Amino acid sequence: MSKRRGNREGSIYQDASRRWRAELWLGYRNGKPWRKKFSGRTREDVAKKLNKELADTHRSEAPERLTLSDFLDTWLRDVAKNRVRPSTYSGYKDKIETHLKPGLGRERLRTLHPAVLQRFFNERQRSGLSATSVRDIRSVLRNALRTAVTWKMISTNPVADTDPPRRRERAPTILDEAQSKRFLRHCAKHRLGDLFKLTLYTGMSRGEVTGLPWSAVDLDKGTLAIEQALQRVDGEDSGDGKKKKSRLEIVEVKAASRIRVLELSRPMVAALEDQRRRQLRERNTSKYWKESGLVFTTPIGTPLEPRNLGRELHALLKTAGLPQIRFHDLRHSAASLLLAEGVHPRAVQELLGHSDFRVTMNVYSHVIRRVKRDTAETMSRILSGPVRSNSGSSAREKPRMRAIPGGRK
Repeated sequence: MSKRRGNREGSIYQDASRRWRAELWLGYRNGKPWRKKFSGRTREDVAKKLNKELADTHRSEAPERLTLSDFLDTWLRDVAKNRVRPSTYSGYKDKIETHLKPGLGRERLRTLHPAVLQRFFNERQRSGLSATSVRDIRSVLRNALRTAVTWKMISTNPVADTDPPRRRERAPTILDEAQSKRFLRHCAKHRLGDLFKLTLYTGMSRGEVTGLPWSAVDLDKGTLAIEQALQRVDGEDSGDGKKKKSRLEIVEVKAASRIRVLELSRPMVAALEDQRRRQLRERNTSKYWKESGLVFTTPIGTPLEPRNLGRELHALLKTAGLPQIRFHDLRHSAASLLLAEGVHPRAVQELLGHSDFRVTMNVYSHVIRRVKRDTAETMSRILSGPVRSNSGSSAREKPRMRAIPGGRK
């Protein structure tokens, strides 16, 4: 039996006409259920309306004794659950239950001080957590308290006045050019080789490539659209003390601005055509086939378990005699290869779908520094060499903008 929705809990869903709806349960008024409903063309539209209404209902509800623990429960339920993807919500909840509540839960929201928070973050790092983990915990708390400021529960966000731990810069593990070519040769012998090949060519994430539907692929035009991803979502408490099993679920990309259309090179068009033929053979020979509409599936048509791809990749790398890397490192390899060839970081940002240019610059700073050195040496050669005429056979060839390698001609 499902747990009954509590007061001031909102929900977002699509109706039969595919229009987005939101509903806010406010309890009972005059003995009758009291709800507020909203509708919109996109999930983002109704989420904004719902969050605004939630802000209005909570704005005057910050009692002096309200603890951070109680507020974080409210934020998770009323804001985060409607705003972020299920896997992100699960990560938020884990950090709150594991770190923030035990360490800061009894603190009163209105009197939360930056010095208390700074001491907590420092202690977390001294206890053995990495700088990245502590920064992530700090980010969750900062997001939550940003809502408290919006709801006029507190005047300023105390997390903003704390210093995050310094993150040690570490270059991601990647396959270099020679290793990548060797890897691609061995992909031809693996059932999921085209999946690994597509990941290395495009830098798609694990969820994006496993959740890619055929409806988003246009082999005639040589394009594919990244609009959704496949994720394993943790089960929720059903209210009777038992937790539901986790499940695979298709989720939207994080925001409309992240939906992107990728150009496919000729080798990738050919690989996807091979994959379509392979899938048709499996569909015709399996009596247990379950249609999912996805490009890459199990031999009976069901979605791939994203976590199993790591084992498949490690077996392939071992066969190829290559170093062991994570599946996500194929994405790092794609970006690093392009940057090393002089492709502009903005183009790599768009390819990977990073929402912020600074993310690309930070993650691949080691490659970008090398490109900058090469640029400086090129300028030195230009200015130190002999003066050339602007016309005739000795004229310097007009430079051309470097494009992403492997693009269609």
